[in-house]
Amino acid sequence: MKSSRAGNRAARLRPPAALIAGGREGAAWDVEGILARRGYLVFRAHALSGAVALARRVRPDVIILDAAPSDPGGLALSRELRGDREVGVSTPVLVATREQPTPRQHRDALRAGTWGFLTSPLGAAEEELVATLDTFVLAKREADRAGLESLRDAGSGLYDVRGLAHRARELTLQAFHHHAGLACVALGPATDAEERFARALASGGRQSDAIGRTGAAEFAVVAPGTDRGGAVKLAERFARLAPGVALRAGYVAVGNVRYTPLEPKNMLAHARRALRLAQAEHAGAWIRAFDEPRR
Repeated sequence: MKSSRAGNRAARLRPPAALIAGGREGAAWDVEGILARRGYLVFRAHALSGAVALARRVRPDVIILDAAPSDPGGLALSRELRGDREVGVSTPVLVATREQPTPRQHRDALRAGTWGFLTSPLGAAEEELVATLDTFVLAKREADRAGLESLRDAGSGLYDVRGLAHRARELTLQAFHHHAGLACVALGPATDAEERFARALASGGRQSDAIGRTGAAEFAVVAPGTDRGGAVKLAERFARLAPGVALRAGYVAVGNVRYTPLEPKNMLAHARRALRLAQAEHAGAWIRAFDEPRR
């Protein structure tokens, strides 16, 4: 126990490490100088193709890709980094660019696992940039201390309640920096179909979402880039994945986290409350919004 506390303290004291991948003349060049001045350890992969191997070796706190928002290679690399077990979903991946991303590009980047764009020239935004990166580094280290990958349900591989809460905080950060929506959908299958439904969620869930088991015959999905209409479609999609399973659902969603803040702990609680209402109204709709008037 003592050695574990000492290890956590050492991790908190070491300087943050950033991996920058891409050409030396791109937008990430500006970011590299700022990070070096602020005490970050900066590792360089001079081509995007070298990012995964270097990330596995140095275990950075944040990864910055030098790529245009329209470059499919940057999004593909972000997906690869997110899916790599040695890098992990909690390692923030950002894209440094000299172009202004469109709303569609923000949405595509969010779905690919990118935490945000760093748009050059930075100029007077240096303080905001450093504050943003420090927030991301803190989230990464919190996930490391919690042992996020161990916070999973043994049977299904889905997150347990603590793991889902961690991922909800991370996805809220991502949605905020992409000016995007965020939804949480709570799902309650019939008790005798619980394990079948868990397998359907584990195999059919979107890579961009966080899915967890929150109780007996109860699951929740946190979905970035998803508004109210998208939350309903997401629930319908999961219903189709397990045909014949009696299902009830509740959800909470906002169209833009930046303008309508949604606290992660409240988000999970509100979606579960809406599920309880749907389960109690046997003759009503199978899915309910948290803020929908009770019949």
